Amino acid sequence: MASIPQFTESDILRSKEVSEQMGRRFYTRPDLHLSEGARPCWFFRPSIPVRLAPGVVKSRQIKVWVEPSYNARGKLISQRLAEKWRDEYLVTVNRTSTVVKAQMPFSEVIEMYRKVHLPELAPNTRESYERVIDQLIEPHFGKFALCQIGPLEVEAWLGTIQGTKHTRRQRLNILSSILECAGRWRYTTERNPRLGIKVKGNRPPWEHKSLEPIQISRFLAAAEEPILAIAEIATFCGARVGEIRALQPRDIQPPYLRIRRTMSQKTDELKDYPKNEKPRDLPLPEWIEKKLALISQGLRPDQLIFDLTYEQIIGRMRRLAKKLDIWFRGFGPHTLRSSYATLRSEQGGHGLQEDMGHSSAAMTAHYIRPSVQRKLAEIERMRDLIYFDGARKV
Repeated sequence: MASIPQFTESDILRSKEVSEQMGRRFYTRPDLHLSEGARPCWFFRPSIPVRLAPGVVKSRQIKVWVEPSYNARGKLISQRLAEKWRDEYLVTVNRTSTVVKAQMPFSEVIEMYRKVHLPELAPNTRESYERVIDQLIEPHFGKFALCQIGPLEVEAWLGTIQGTKHTRRQRLNILSSILECAGRWRYTTERNPRLGIKVKGNRPPWEHKSLEPIQISRFLAAAEEPILAIAEIATFCGARVGEIRALQPRDIQPPYLRIRRTMSQKTDELKDYPKNEKPRDLPLPEWIEKKLALISQGLRPDQLIFDLTYEQIIGRMRRLAKKLDIWFRGFGPHTLRSSYATLRSEQGGHGLQEDMGHSSAAMTAHYIRPSVQRKLAEIERMRDLIYFDGARKV
């Protein structure tokens, strides 16, 4: 089918206003014609309103060929079949509101997405979406019209994104979310061009591991303040690095450490609530309480205890891990939080999900990575159950 000519939203909107003032909707249904020559084909000339200048709107005819005009046997299709094809084509053209909205710049769709959809998301998710839109989506697609974004354009854009399979799929899903909203708001009737696109990573994935107790011991023994205090809070309280950076002296409430706010990784913006959108109290060991009281001496109740950026914290931790030969791709403060979840689960894990701040047990289970020694010990206990004394095989 021939493509619909591209005009700006203001072009057709103005034409629609003129049509409504005349007391009729925009509608076109031209007659069919047969071209001349040895192999004639069916065609028609629909009129499309075009804004030639401010305040000047005229209808312009375009030539549209019926495709295919010949059947599988090489015979010219009947006029009735050609008329059916023409009417199907004109459904979109005559659907004035859809045609108008599909011509709008994609940057306007993004702006509407920011105002309507993003405020409904969780704070951390909203921040992640805004960052991807600002850095990757709007700079590339901002000058496109909505109707110009198809599977080919989406795949070409995806090819410019570097990262793991998870990272690239996340970027694609955000673009897909914008396009889905455009369809839901009836800006377009086209299927989502993201559908059917397979995503593969073009960079090795991050490793997700927990440290062994001996590795944690070596790391804490070699760390210096304030990194040592940050590492201990992550290891023995399970707090996120953003929550640790947002701690204030008033949050030390023995025997609890109150988590009320978190700090953005990229923008250093303080937010009132962490991911679960409500404060939570973490069990606070006595030795960490004394250390925090010492560090926060002289500070106002509303001052930050740790005045370090995310890059400073993760940079020092990674350099120390490399020096101790325990570094791996993906090592960082979250590694200590994962180690906390793993070791606490091995000690019973009572109330672990609540202390981790997770809304589901499945997410907490994702953090628990038992060691090989623990797995082998469980297998040995299975062996004792199966090969009990009276039935053990040699």
